[in-house]
Amino acid sequence: MNDRPARCSTAIVQSRDGLNALLAKLETSIAKVAPAHIKPIHLLKSAILAATRNPRLFECSRESWALAMITAAQLGLDPSGTLGSGYLVPFWSSKANCFEVHFLAGYRGLIDLARRRREVHMIEARLVYETDDFRLEYGTSPAIHHQPNVRRSSESIIGAYAVGTLSTAEKVIEWMTIGEIEAVRQRSKSKDDGPWKTDYSEMTRKTVVRRLCKYLPLSPELAQALAVEDNAESDAFAASDFLDIEVIKAVTNDQSNQLPTPTPSGSELAAQIKRRPGRPRKIEPAAGPPLKITDAIEPPAIANEADGPPRWEQLAIMLAEKQGCDAQVALARLSEFSKQTFNRPYDALEPRTLDTIETHIRDGTITVKSNND
Repeated sequence: MNDRPARCSTAIVQSRDGLNALLAKLETSIAKVAPAHIKPIHLLKSAILAATRNPRLFECSRESWALAMITAAQLGLDPSGTLGSGYLVPFWSSKANCFEVHFLAGYRGLIDLARRRREVHMIEARLVYETDDFRLEYGTSPAIHHQPNVRRSSESIIGAYAVGTLSTAEKVIEWMTIGEIEAVRQRSKSKDDGPWKTDYSEMTRKTVVRRLCKYLPLSPELAQALAVEDNAESDAFAASDFLDIEVIKAVTNDQSNQLPTPTPSGSELAAQIKRRPGRPRKIEPAAGPPLKITDAIEPPAIANEADGPPRWEQLAIMLAEKQGCDAQVALARLSEFSKQTFNRPYDALEPRTLDTIETHIRDGTITVKSNND
């Protein structure tokens, strides 16, 4: 049984304009904690870029955005994800009953933070492919021999290693097989989303660098970055547990970005959708308060028809609410979009393709018309 509440318990940013307004309120707080070489305006632009790449970030709470941006500022790392320094990653928080965004240091970010200790001179991480000439020795004189196959035709990664060089010229080596790295990914709440999906090679390097850091002198910033990631994965805390009360007031006083109740209600829209021939089960109107957009897209998506309407019917409800049309028109538009884009009927699409359509609906990029218009 799914005990997840139907509504987010706090305000979300919802849109680019909402995020811009929130970040403007945070600029002073960010400037207070950012290192001298970091310009707050650069961090704010990076946040907008990250949200543009991952629209799920617009569904995250305002409080979590505040904590994520202040954390990025404290660490002095770029949060856009384009440089590999850090990422803004959405996680579902069962404590806050909504998505929360977390700032997580990337592969290059961890190396930058580690080198802020004078004892750490350099860190490098490499991927090892199946056709590379690779030999590893542990013991009293650990050593690595790695000759890449520059003409490799296979992109099959078998592992990764990291080498840390201390100021004393001592070297520290860490090696992980791809199986060990995959085990780490599988334990992550963002294993199929965020940087694990968009930057797999970088996350592979980060995983082995993170393990290497256990054997290195930790800078205060590196210790903070590792603790932040542990908290994000544990789901034991909400963003408000870590924020100063004045910051919480600043980001929650403005309620203009909360979602309005749509008219007609989601339950009324669901009742309008007619079954396709050969699928006799009738959809009954949902009981309870009107359905909001966040309810319709709340994860995990329903995959089993015995537990609720098929996924494509849920998407039709979302599209109807987004475009202000009735459900029959939305269903026809969804059908036309599926045929034009994927050359298949919408009820024959794979779950990943349906996820893509959901993103198009949230972004408002489904503009096709149908015979019902």
